Amino acid sequence: MVATWQITFINSAKLVFLSFDCSGAQDGKRYLDALPVLECSFSDDQYLKVFGTGMFVLVFYCLLIPISLFVYLHKSDLTDPTVQLRFGWVYQRYHPRRWYYEAVRPSCI
Repeated sequence: MVATWQITFINSAKLVFLSFDCSGAQDGKRYLDALPVLECSFSDDQYLKVFGTGMFVLVFYCLLIPISLFVYLHKSDLTDPTVQLRFGWVYQRYHPRRWYYEAVRPSCI
């Protein structure tokens, strides 16, 4: 489960950042590298949809989930069997004093 989550996280983060990657063209305009027909302009409705979706996924998946996990593990009793059953995969390889490790590490990738 950990490997699946980490692979999904890495691929999702990569895809999110592709929605912000624009390059200049010979006509002086900037175009989205992942979709070169789409001009990177906030006056373009299609680009606003791509940009807005990218921002939503960035905030939700790349920030809110790791921060929520961080806060939950910080407030939880890591010796509680219920917490160990539910979240043991996150911290079982690490020292209990380092409860923040798995929540912080993915956000640094």
